[in-house]
Amino acid sequence: MKLKIFEGKTVREEMARAVKWCKRTGGHIATSEEIWSLREKGKIPMQWYDSSTVVYKGKFRKGTMKELANLKSFYEKGGRVVGVGNHYYGVGSSNYINGIGRSVGVVPEAHKK
Repeated sequence: MKLKIFEGKTVREEMARAVKWCKRTGGHIATSEEIWSLREKGKIPMQWYDSSTVVYKGKFRKGTMKELANLKSFYEKGGRVVGVGNHYYGVGSSNYINGIGRSVGVVPEAHKK
């Protein structure tokens, strides 16, 4: 499995960068469950992360690459990205897509390019 952490820019910018990388490598952006598991296994640092899990109209689901690449539009429609907190402090979402972002790109072995 190949992992890449995207961080240092805004949530909106990091998600867009992660989507481009995933399209190029055949990967995906980690869901909240995957982030939890990757941290448990010591594959990624125990930090907060924005996930590809989204909440839209009261339902949790995996966001589409189109939604994650264009968070401004998705947020304007009422959608939100679910974040996974530090050291097991739970999950949540933010109304602010211009804050610092951090997400994890995942390429399973079968899809490694």
